[in-house]
Formats: sequence, structure tokens, C-alpha cells
Amino acid sequence: MGTGQRILLEVDDAGVATVTLNRAEKHNALDTAMFDALLDVTSELAADRRVRAVVVHGAGKSFCSGLDISSLGGNGTPIRCWSVTTPIAGIMRSECRSIGGACRRR
Repeated sequence: MGTGQRILLEVDDAGVATVTLNRAEKHNALDTAMFDALLDVTSELAADRRVRAVVVHGAGKSFCSGLDISSLGGNGTPIRCWSVTTPIAGIMRSECRSIGGACRRR
């Protein structure tokens, strides 16, 4: 899988964007390519006026196992960060619904 497929993006007719961390074989661990893909998709979502909310989830059985330290290789590659203004809900292990800005289990 190329780095272009680290993140999958879909936007439905209601303006809800679904962002899928797509590295199931590594439990969606964050490597440099995943961070770069997240930044790219964040910029794309910020520019799309249709997007009202963003739901983030992981492919496979894990949401995200955290930072993939082995992918950094000690080369000192900086990891860029991002800032968003669109509400984001994460799905972890169970269904999550955003109610008035808060998230609760059903």
C-alpha cells in the first residue's frame, strides 16, 4: 500500500466527513507518512465548505495503536502538527455519537 492510501476520506450528502486511518496491519500506528496524509486530508477538509463534522476511525480491529517509533528510524524527521475548526468525533471500540458537541456511548 502506498502512502497515498494511509488515509481514506468520504464526505456524505449531509456534510459529514469520514476519515479512516488505513494501516490495519500495524493497528493504524502513526508513522511519518500517516502524519503527512492526515495533514493533507485536514487541509482538504478545511477547504471544503460542505463539511460540517468529521468522524475519524481506524480500519481493522484497532482505532490507533499510537506512534510507530520504528518508522522514524532515528533520523530526526520532524512531525508536523495541525489545527482544525471543524468538530471531530473519534470512534473507538464502540459506536460514538456526537450530541451537542459531546460524545457518548449508545
